Amino acid sequence: MAATLHHVGIVVADLEAAMAELSALFGLEWTAPQERPDGTRTLRVAFSTASPRIELIQGNPGGVWDTGPGPRIDHLAFWTPDIDATRTDAQDRGLVQEAGGRAAWGGQWAYLRLAATGARVELCDIAGQERFRQTWGFDTP
Repeated sequence: MAATLHHVGIVVADLEAAMAELSALFGLEWTAPQERPDGTRTLRVAFSTASPRIELIQGNPGGVWDTGPGPRIDHLAFWTPDIDATRTDAQDRGLVQEAGGRAAWGGQWAYLRLAATGARVELCDIAGQERFRQTWGFDTP
């Protein structure tokens, strides 16, 4: 699979508490939280400002980022220059797509489930990489 690690996504029940906890333990700094659509509701998201990036997601019970099961490492996100080929390769290896669509900053995204770890892989279309960085105020990689 041709892809480069982008971030690790963690679903949390309380965004500010999770940010404070990781800041106190590891000295992490965070972007300002942003709201994103989650079906008919919204979720809140913040990223650590240094690489490797951590994405904290305060989702909704029953949404794509379901908070019902409690906090957890949810996904490993990868930039890919050919999302269709990378998704097909992953599916040929037994991963099952659970969600996907057009990204707010351009390109496509897809979540595929890993059987052995239970985690999801998020494939991110590199076509949206520059606008993603601008949206979150990140420098080049």
